[in-house]
Amino acid sequence: MDPIQRFAAYAADFEKTYQDDDWKRLEGYFAEDAVYEVKGDVPFACEVRGCEAIFRAIKKCLDGFDRRFDTRELAAEGAPEVEGNRVTFRGTGRYEKPGVEPVSIRLSETVEFNDAGLIVRLTDVYPPGQDEALAWIERHGGEFDISYV
Repeated sequence: MDPIQRFAAYAADFEKTYQDDDWKRLEGYFAEDAVYEVKGDVPFACEVRGCEAIFRAIKKCLDGFDRRFDTRELAAEGAPEVEGNRVTFRGTGRYEKPGVEPVSIRLSETVEFNDAGLIVRLTDVYPPGQDEALAWIERHGGEFDISYV
């Protein structure tokens, strides 16, 4: 399976996991020693090593942030880009909940596969120019926790 097909399968299964919290579904996508890195000028930047630790970190963020909203809409910004065994996807997440102003967060995610098709590095980059979103996160930090660790 080429990297773009593998990425599409992973992304589809990630969304299923978001819905039902069945993390076993994603185990076949990651190498045991995979690395997950969150980059950018954001207070939740971090690096997590190991498949199980990655799942815990992402689940923490989903439980503390994404799942606390009534609406979570993801929109792609163009087609994914492929370079060798790496696929990069750019998009925006828009989150809404009654009584709280909506927030949109831009993200660039790069997934690097080894020759066996397993994810060895997952990198999320929060690009500059998101002052409104970061101010929103700071204002609502007590109710919405976007951190991973």
